[in-house]
Amino acid sequence: ECHVVCLLPTLEKALELDEYVANGYAMTVNGVKTDPATCGTTNGYVEVYEAITEVDIHVNSPVAGKSPAMYLEEVYMVPEGCTVTDLVWYENDQPWYMNGGNRFEAGNTYKVEITLVADEGIKFAAPLTSATINYKDAEVSAFNGNAEKGVTLTVDLGTCSNTVSEVA
Repeated sequence: ECHVVCLLPTLEKALELDEYVANGYAMTVNGVKTDPATCGTTNGYVEVYEAITEVDIHVNSPVAGKSPAMYLEEVYMVPEGCTVTDLVWYENDQPWYMNGGNRFEAGNTYKVEITLVADEGIKFAAPLTSATINYKDAEVSAFNGNAEKGVTLTVDLGTCSNTVSEVA
């Protein structure tokens, strides 16, 4: 017997699950990702959900005298279906505590760590096909041990330059 659990709040149980998957949704049967099928040919626990496959986000690049992104709203190009829940900066490999007056300093190194959590009915693909911050490949780790629910992206942005023209 087919037991469909549709994680998408706006959709109802469907007999033709392939219609949802064809529109960008993913499907699992008993926890294993599978090709689309119909309830008539699938036995088990079926989930239909939207999957985020790519995360290519942006924050202010380190430029001497400029401010870093301090607020969650200052993370740009966040994929639909997820929310930024944490933003942590490191200066010279030490946590950089934001106080409103922080500015990048030439010669210092900067790393940023951004956590994204999937909205209800959405999951992150495991693994993501692309994960970048400011076009640099990010190290991806699971948020609270569940990579489908959330991911933390970390990128070393390198040494702060003196001028915008020096930024790679």
